[in-house]
Amino acid sequence: MGNTMCKTPPPTLTYFPIASRGETARLIAAVGEVEIIDNKAGGLNHTDLKPIDHFSPGTMPMLTHGDFTMAQSLPVESYLASISPKYCSLTPKQKAIDGVVCAIKEDVNVLCAQALFKPEKDKKVISKFLDKWWGIVEHKCPESGFFNGLSYPTGADLACLVMTQGYMPFCACQKQAGMGMDYYKKFKKLSALVERTMAYPVVAEYLKTHTTLKQAAFGK
Repeated sequence: MGNTMCKTPPPTLTYFPIASRGETARLIAAVGEVEIIDNKAGGLNHTDLKPIDHFSPGTMPMLTHGDFTMAQSLPVESYLASISPKYCSLTPKQKAIDGVVCAIKEDVNVLCAQALFKPEKDKKVISKFLDKWWGIVEHKCPESGFFNGLSYPTGADLACLVMTQGYMPFCACQKQAGMGMDYYKKFKKLSALVERTMAYPVVAEYLKTHTTLKQAAFGK
């Protein structure tokens, strides 16, 4: 099913050329061997799209796959994983783990964006919510390997990479508060997981050839 759906036409992901709510989907597609059209330009000007046709009031990411359209980052991530030759056979429990950690990534994203555009410069405010959410992830992080016990990272691991390495808004809000951008390293298991994920060959190649993870925007 995954191979058939991915052949023609490939899904088109429309999102800003930054990390935030689109990068995990990009990484799921890359590692999951799903060809996508990454419509970054459309993220800046999506007048060619009708958001209401995507179940969206105008927010992104939005995904188009043939005559199928949708929005919202978590369902987009789930959909791309479901049509992936690599991820389509994940068990319900493995899919649930990916969903939980991806949802935590979204919670962290919202809090970081709010702090960034407030703008919040109190380190204590930012460290408080990072300690809360990254502490939860740290508690559940595997000592070795990846979250779902496979030889390759899945959505949970990729979400950890994005919410610790992604510049907008994750690292940007920490930089604004003078925290630097490696606060996550105090969480030893999380830090090690991120390093393993970044070292996975497909991810390492993606990071060499894609700029969205570290891209700044909106004057930040």
